[in-house]
Amino acid sequence: MLTQELVRGWSWKEALAAEQDLRDRWAEAIHRFLYGSMYRLQRLNADPHPGNFVFHEDGSVSCLDFGNVKRFRREPAEMLLAIFRACLRNDVLGTWRASVEAGMWRSSDPVTPEEVFAYWREDNALTWGASERFVASPDYVARGIARRYSPTGPSAKALRYCTLPPELTLLARVEVGLTSLIGRLRAGNDWGSFVAEYCTDAEPITEMGKRERAFLEQRGLAREPWSGDTR
Repeated sequence: MLTQELVRGWSWKEALAAEQDLRDRWAEAIHRFLYGSMYRLQRLNADPHPGNFVFHEDGSVSCLDFGNVKRFRREPAEMLLAIFRACLRNDVLGTWRASVEAGMWRSSDPVTPEEVFAYWREDNALTWGASERFVASPDYVARGIARRYSPTGPSAKALRYCTLPPELTLLARVEVGLTSLIGRLRAGNDWGSFVAEYCTDAEPITEMGKRERAFLEQRGLAREPWSGDTR
């Protein structure tokens, strides 16, 4: 069964020319939709290209096309959360241990804890301007993508030995798509505060975050990940 609803709004081209406040809110909505759903609901939407979004004057965004959505088990989600919690604490050894326990690296690999930590931490949407407003740009995003995914870049050795669980093989596609969208929008937010909500259940600081928290609490989803059977 195909269910459709007519949505009217601004195109991607029109969104790029909008005022800063709107671009900031649109970027927050997309960040919450893609990253928040992944960490809280174990839903990975792996097709975040500009044509799949319609932008509205109230700061909201409509998402089109759910043909590339992955539902994964709670276990890999918890493994990711353990890595990111350690990373947000600037815990180098904790980040490395959590990454090894997740099976992404082996303790015998010729990769240092510092290299694993840098892979997760440097120029990553998880940590952009942690604890302060940070305005992304296309050039900054491009450098971050090159750092993390170039076979000759700063994270080349960590990348060479990294093995993602099969359920998370599209994780890089989501990150590259999301950060590219935010960079093109030249949006600014306290991105670290969003990630703290997803990973550590920190209190939201934006109006959108507070509304989302209330929505999740009404459905019993705010305090722990979705618990449905995904097998």
